[in-house]
Amino acid sequence: MPCGVLRSQRESAMSPRVGVVLFAIALGQAPALGNSEAVVVSKSAPDRTTILCANHRPAWDVRIAADAVALTYPGKGRPQPPSSTSRPIPKGVAARDVRARLPAEGGDLVAVDRGEWGGGVWWLPASGPARQIAEGRRAVALLPTPAPDVAVAVVETKLDTEIIRLALQDGSWVAEGRGVLRGAPELAEALPGHLRLLVVTSEGVFIPDLDGGTAVLVNASLGPLMPSSVATDAPGVVYIGMRLFLLRLTPTEGGYDPEWLVPDACAVEGSLSADCMCKGVK
Repeated sequence: MPCGVLRSQRESAMSPRVGVVLFAIALGQAPALGNSEAVVVSKSAPDRTTILCANHRPAWDVRIAADAVALTYPGKGRPQPPSSTSRPIPKGVAARDVRARLPAEGGDLVAVDRGEWGGGVWWLPASGPARQIAEGRRAVALLPTPAPDVAVAVVETKLDTEIIRLALQDGSWVAEGRGVLRGAPELAEALPGHLRLLVVTSEGVFIPDLDGGTAVLVNASLGPLMPSSVATDAPGVVYIGMRLFLLRLTPTEGGYDPEWLVPDACAVEGSLSADCMCKGVK
């Protein structure tokens, strides 16, 4: 199947149709998308009826490729972290359940997501036994910080999301809760700046402050859209891939400007088609 790359400049703000700025759209397997662009259909989150409609459509893949953000529709599901049989994993944990790994001095921090069977964060030293340092049903992300002895974990606690600060103290990693967000955790991304991160849950998109307070970027039930991938480009624009929708968050002086995009094949006169159907996409 053909694969196209779009590199057009952003059109006038008066137009809902946009090209691709400083990143590539790698087209999926649907021939009808051969020369398509993404279309901005809304500045606000879709309503529940639209979300349930979109639940039956494929998802976008968002990832970093060749120092650019590559966007693929239809995607192939949640990107898996690279695995290596030479790296240790906690005893009793399958390699497929390792959601993230963060190398640190003297060993690795490992996030484990076993779904309903539990999970958490482990410290795996280069020598000696593994030690669980943060418990939770699912640990979905481990993010570095500018300080080499501090990291951040995103863990599910009951039906909410807990932000945990991990700090190396006297040779041991210590976990400290720094806030709870609404909804189950889906994704997390480190943002430019000191200890800043973006967290996607089943109930919205947030920027929690490890020193207190949380900025709410999107307040919507995103669970049925199953957010599955996130990436940030060099200028700091964040892209979140989910079923049918691509959420673009552009930095502004006061925060972020959200835009909800769909493939051109899924739009009619600049709006999402009423039945969420996309020409040539199954």
